[in-house]
Amino acid sequence: MSKATYVGLFFLPQELETLRTLGWKIGKDVKVSRFARINTGDVEIGDYSQVDADVVLSGRIRIGRYCHIAMRVLLFGEHGISIGDATGISAGSILMTGTDDFRGNYLTGPSIPQEHRLVKTAEILVGAACAVGVQSTLLPGARMEDNTALGAHSVLKRTVPTGQLFGGVPAKFISNRECRAYIERLPLLPE
Repeated sequence: MSKATYVGLFFLPQELETLRTLGWKIGKDVKVSRFARINTGDVEIGDYSQVDADVVLSGRIRIGRYCHIAMRVLLFGEHGISIGDATGISAGSILMTGTDDFRGNYLTGPSIPQEHRLVKTAEILVGAACAVGVQSTLLPGARMEDNTALGAHSVLKRTVPTGQLFGGVPAKFISNRECRAYIERLPLLPE
């Protein structure tokens, strides 16, 4: 890919200043696609991270250093999403901090008055050196501790303990994640 084409896909450094005027905190050498959908002014993106095309950013979102948010990821962070350093969120994944509870005698959907709905809300935390597989969903309160992975097409609504791989619907333990080197290398990444 030519440099001209590559530059055309992402905001130029001077154009990122516009996002800063919206209240974004953007680190150095950050790449944000021109085709990302920005629905908020409360975003923080750490140094050397990349946000690809068709990503939706909405709510309170903190993205660490050296992260990659792949195409068509939806970050609905009204109640807060925090993503640690050196973490990748694969294409088509959804992180949502609020959702209707479909159990019980309630109606669902944003057009229904609040008193007739049962909505679950909670922050989502994804640690450092984590990997979220393609088209996975993290529900309110989901937590991935450092050095964890979530398999493709999984649904997570609980905590993945450090060093473990979870997967499935609902996500459950699959194996230990033998990648201690990732955590040990984090301090070696340039500041």
